[in-house]
Amino acid sequence: MPRFAHDPRLAVRVLHPTPRRRSALRAELEARPSRLRPAPAEARMNHLTDLVLRRGLAGVTEGVLLSTRPSLHLAALQLRPTTAVPVVGQDHGHFENRFAPDRSTAVLDAAVPGLDGFAVLTAADAADYRARYPDAAARIHHLPNALPWPVAEAPAPLDAPVIVTAGRLDAAKGHARMIRAFAPVAAAHPDWQLHVYGAGPEDRALEAQVEQLGLAGRVRLRGYSLDLRSVLASASVYALASHTESFSMSLIEAMSVGLPTVAMDCPRGPREIVRDGETGFLVPDGDEAGFTAALLRLVEDADLRRRMGAAGLARSHEWSMETVGHRWETLLESLAAGSPPRTIP
Repeated sequence: MPRFAHDPRLAVRVLHPTPRRRSALRAELEARPSRLRPAPAEARMNHLTDLVLRRGLAGVTEGVLLSTRPSLHLAALQLRPTTAVPVVGQDHGHFENRFAPDRSTAVLDAAVPGLDGFAVLTAADAADYRARYPDAAARIHHLPNALPWPVAEAPAPLDAPVIVTAGRLDAAKGHARMIRAFAPVAAAHPDWQLHVYGAGPEDRALEAQVEQLGLAGRVRLRGYSLDLRSVLASASVYALASHTESFSMSLIEAMSVGLPTVAMDCPRGPREIVRDGETGFLVPDGDEAGFTAALLRLVEDADLRRRMGAAGLARSHEWSMETVGHRWETLLESLAAGSPPRTIP
C-alpha cells in the first residue's frame, strides 16, 4: 500500500481506535445496528461508530469534510453539525462493483445527490455516475489517484530478465492466471523470471501452483516490499492480471519509472492508464494466450521495451502529486470559499 507523508502542520486524530480489550459496553454498542438511514451494508458501521462520528464531527464548523466510502458519505451528511461545511465523497471502488446486487446501491442513492462534491477514479465512472444522478452531474468529478513518489528523470535500464507484478495475494488480483500465462515465456526464455510482490491469503496456493507447473526458481514470491520503486526500476516489464481494478496504483507506479506494461483489460482502471501499443499492451480480460503473447513481444524486443517504457514515463506525469494535487486543491478551495467548483471531467 502506498504511503504518503503528510505536512507536519496537519493534526491527525484517530476517532475510533481498536482497543486491545473490548469492554462489555463497547461490545453492546457494537452489536447494535447503525442508525443511519438507509442502513449501511458494511459490517464495520454500528451504533458505536455512529456515536464516535457524531462526537468527532461536532467540532467541524469550517473547511471541507472529506469521506472515503459509501457509508461514510452518508454519515458525514447526516452527522455534520452544520450544512455550512461542504461534504466531498471520495470513492475508491468502481461503478460496476458498487452497484452489484446487495452492495452499496441504497446508501449511494441516498448520499450522492446530497454531496457537495463526489470524486471518482476514472472518467468512465464519472460518466456513469453523472448518468445515474443527473441532478448532481456538475458535482461529480474525475480525480485519479496520485503517485506516491516523483516521476523518474530517466527510464529504468530495462536490461534485467525480470517481469514484475505487485499486489495483495488474493483471488481478485489474478496472480494464478499471471503464473499460467508466464509458463510459456519461461519455457521459451530460460533466463527470464517472474517476481511477485505482495502478501495475502493466496500465498500457499500460489506456491503450490508454481511447484505444480515446474516453475520453481522461475517464479519467485517475494513477499511485501518497503521499497517498491527500487523493485520496479530493477525489472524490465510490469504485468497486471487482475480480475478487477478500480484504478491500479501499481500500473502508474511502474510507468513512473519507465517500465512497459502488460495488463488485462479488467473493469475498469487499466483501460484508462495503458495506451495499447504505445505504453504497453492491453489484453482482453481473460485472454491468457494473448497475455503470454504480449509478454513475449516485450521479452524478445529490447527496443520495443524501451520505446514503450519511455512513452509510459512521459504519460505518468498526468498522475504526479503536483498535477493531481492541484486538481484537488482547486476543488476544495472553491468549496471552502462557498463557490460552486468547475466540474472536473
